[in-house]
This record gives sequence, C-alpha cells and structure tokens, in this order.
Amino acid sequence: MREEALRESEARFRDFAESSADWFWEMDENLRFAYMSPNVARVAGIPPEGYLGRTLQELLGPDYDKETWDPHFQTLEGRRPFRDFEFSRALDNGLVKSLSISGTPVYGTDGRFLGYRGTGSDFTERRAVEEQLRQAQKMEVVGQLTGGIAHDFNNLLGIIVGNLDLLESEFDGDTEKRGYISSALRSALRGGELTSRLLAFSRRQALRPENIDLNSLVPEVMALLERSLGPSIDVEPVLADSLWPTRLDKAQLETALINLGVNAHHAMPEGGTLRIETRNVEFSWEDPQRPRDRKPGRYIMLSVYGYRQGNVA
Repeated sequence: MREEALRESEARFRDFAESSADWFWEMDENLRFAYMSPNVARVAGIPPEGYLGRTLQELLGPDYDKETWDPHFQTLEGRRPFRDFEFSRALDNGLVKSLSISGTPVYGTDGRFLGYRGTGSDFTERRAVEEQLRQAQKMEVVGQLTGGIAHDFNNLLGIIVGNLDLLESEFDGDTEKRGYISSALRSALRGGELTSRLLAFSRRQALRPENIDLNSLVPEVMALLERSLGPSIDVEPVLADSLWPTRLDKAQLETALINLGVNAHHAMPEGGTLRIETRNVEFSWEDPQRPRDRKPGRYIMLSVYGYRQGNVA
C-alpha cells in the first residue's frame, strides 16, 4: 500500500509538472541540478537532461552577466531562500525571454543541507504588455504637454498674424517692405499649420475633414519622413493612377503616416526601404476579400510597410 501511494504521489507530481505553465527544478547539496521538469525545454530552449549534473555557472559559461548573477550565486552559497529572481535568456531563434525563478533550501531531519527546490516562470508576455503600457503612458504625457504648448503658441501666432496684417496695410506703396511682411506672414501661417498638427496629435484639435487627393499628400509626408528617418531608410512611393478622391482630416492622416513610418523604421534598425502605397479598391457583397466590417462600395487603400533585407518589416 505504501509503495502504491508513493507511485500515485509521484504520478500526481509528474502530471502537475507537465501541465503547469511554469517549470520545477531541484539542486543537490553541491548546487548541481538533480531534476528539471519537461516544460523548461519549451521556455528556456534547453531540454531537462541538459541541466542535470551541472551548476548554474557551468550552464552560463565564463561570459555571464556578473552584475545580474553574482548576487544570486551568493544567495545560493548562503543557503538563503529567494523569490522572483529575474533574468533574460536569448534563444537560438533570436527571441529574448524574460524569466524568473524562486527557490527554497531543503534540509534533512539531521539539519544537513540537501539542496534546493524551486519553480521557474516565463513572464515575457507580461513584460511586453507592461512596456506597452509604459509607452502609452509616456505618449499620453507627451500629448498633453504638446497640446498645451501648441495651444499657447497658436495664440501667440494669432497676435503675430494680426499685427502683420495691420502693418501690411500701412505700406501699400512700399513694395520692398510689403514683401518682407508678406514673407513673415507666410511663415507665421505655416507655423499655424504645424501647431494644428501638434494639436491633432494631442487630440485637442477638432477634426477638419476635406476633399483631398492622397497622391498629392504622400510626397509631403515623404519629405518629412526622409528628414526624420535618415539616410539608412529609402522612402519609396507606389501611387495608383487615377486615384479616387477621399474626404478626411489632412493633419490627422499626416500624423498617422508619420507614426507608421517611424514604427517601420524601428523595425529596420540596420536600414531598408519604406514603401507608401495607394490603391483604388472596390468591394461587392459577394467579394470574399471584403472585410466583415466594410459595406460594399469604393474605398481607398493606403498602406505603409518596410522591407528589411528582403523581408517585410
């Protein structure tokens, strides 16, 4: 009966170890791995047998990150429990995993140190979500700051434009001075367009839809992107002939295109080609390619994508 109960207990533990999202491990009194559950292969890229009989130092090799691991080695040598020790591991496919381990020292009835037992967890997805949240919070703060500055600057530009209008009327017969004032007015109005874009970015600008030709807008955005992305990125337009007109907010679209371009640039740190494409698309009720949330009709397709060493980024 006792042996049967022991077998059932071992089977129960094996089922838990194999079905768990985490993995389980044990070390002996010499801090060499004596057990590693199968899930470690999926998470860390090393099969369980690759750990057995080896220490952490042997697994990490001589070029390990001493700042991260040396304090942990001191914890193990001190026979102290630890919880959620975090580290990163790069897999053979290039993916970097964010992992953590927890462990408790094990002692015999005579007080002799027998080793460690512990668990490991993969929190790569959670770390990615946390980073996205931090970025979203940063963008919210940037948007609020940008909106406040743009709003105040817009008020100043209004005063400048008003005074320039008055000055221009005072020099009807002086062509040279009127030319200077007209140039200043054009610059001030251009500044007003820029602040409108900043206000649109911060979502403090009301939408101003207008009928536009996307093909005429793309070169303007390309000029901004080429200055922002640098020489390692080639910006390439692929514009449809006889593109249908569309109605939208120009400033909002410019902001969206620039954001997409910058995102594509981040995916191509070593350089590549950024392509901006326009196309006429028409869907019928029977069209299998019609998205479910789109009614039949005529649409403009605008896409932004990058090519990195022959791959779409």
